[in-house]
Amino acid sequence: MAKEKHLIPVVVRETVGTAASRRARRQGMVPAVVYGHGAEPKSFLITVKDWDHIAKQDVQIVQLKPNKGAELNVLIKDVQYDYLKSMTEHIDFLEVKMDEIITASIPIHTVGTPIGITQGGTLEHMLHEIEVECTPITLPEFIEVNIDAIELNGEINIEDLKLPEGVTATGDPKQTVLHVILPRVAEEEEEDAAEGTDAPTEAAPAGEKGDATSG
Repeated sequence: MAKEKHLIPVVVRETVGTAASRRARRQGMVPAVVYGHGAEPKSFLITVKDWDHIAKQDVQIVQLKPNKGAELNVLIKDVQYDYLKSMTEHIDFLEVKMDEIITASIPIHTVGTPIGITQGGTLEHMLHEIEVECTPITLPEFIEVNIDAIELNGEINIEDLKLPEGVTATGDPKQTVLHVILPRVAEEEEEDAAEGTDAPTEAAPAGEKGDATSG
């Protein structure tokens, strides 16, 4: 699925450093830095409200609109999140040109219910996202996979994913994205049953058949 434009207003940071960052967070702002193209890093502040709106979506490419200077096309590279405080601490962006090849990770969304579930299986996700190469303008926000046809012991690999034109997966084509397998308990029960059927019956020694011992 192609992405829509995501514009984020940002404020150029006049002061940087740990103390300034703490002050900004107390004021409801998230510190951010833009790297890329051999230029000096650019420091900005984003309101928590604006960032939270973006963070709830599957977004990789956004446009930053500074209060000073030109608009920037950027890739979200790293987000530092404090789970104890439930707040975003810092964001790193990479400036991109819309016609250059970039590498990015995109999430995988599944649709449907595998037929293998009705056969006693359980769906197991091995990958929740994949790395791809493409231009920012062709970068999808996510890859949708229909899983209705997966039978028990069936799988979908990277090579089975339908990627948009101009988008190439960088991982091993044979790497499993998801599969339907028997639950671990069911597997163990089947193995135990097989072992019980295949085990040879041992004859008891002649002296252990209940012979009476004469006294």
